[in-house]
Amino acid sequence: MNGGQLSPRLVTAPAFLAVQLTVSSGDGKSHQVVLETPAPRTLSVPASGKASVLVPGLRAGEYALKVDGSTRGGLMIGGEPGP
Repeated sequence: MNGGQLSPRLVTAPAFLAVQLTVSSGDGKSHQVVLETPAPRTLSVPASGKASVLVPGLRAGEYALKVDGSTRGGLMIGGEPGP
């Protein structure tokens, strides 16, 4: 993540499989990242650091990924894995 921008912006994973979400700060600033799932997952990414969370299997759909309150990407569940 650089300046609040995610790369890649969208990641795809199969439904009902756990996903390890890791976000790194590439701009030297700290960030709050929220994955908008039915039980939202919040990551506090330290300046020049990274944070991870294991997300249990989800139903098919698209889940927004917000950085510092703005939607910057997402997690697409129900497709072939990859960026």
